[in-house]
Amino acid sequence: MELEEMILASDQQVSAEQAIVGAILLDEKCLTEVRAAVRPEMFAIHRNREAFVAACALQDKKRRIDPVTVGIKVREENGDTDWTNEYALQLMEAAVTPANVMSHCEVLKSEYTT
Repeated sequence: MELEEMILASDQQVSAEQAIVGAILLDEKCLTEVRAAVRPEMFAIHRNREAFVAACALQDKKRRIDPVTVGIKVREENGDTDWTNEYALQLMEAAVTPANVMSHCEVLKSEYTT
């Protein structure tokens, strides 16, 4: 299913999604600002959407947000076996720095079609 999702999503959208989730994994403090800018349905790739939703749920419960806690939450909520530590690392590498996360949110919003 993810290959089909990637075909339907633009390269810019996929890159923006990965950078947003990666930034959240690198610095949970940016999540509040990200939540004000994007919604889960804007994420075309299910793993990225599930990770974003999991991070939001953890924040709502005032729990720490990191690759391990997000991975556990994704598996609890979705039984998702696609979430791996390697994928979390890939996302964090895509982000490079959380400082640019709002620019990535703007790209995601511009790529999102209802």
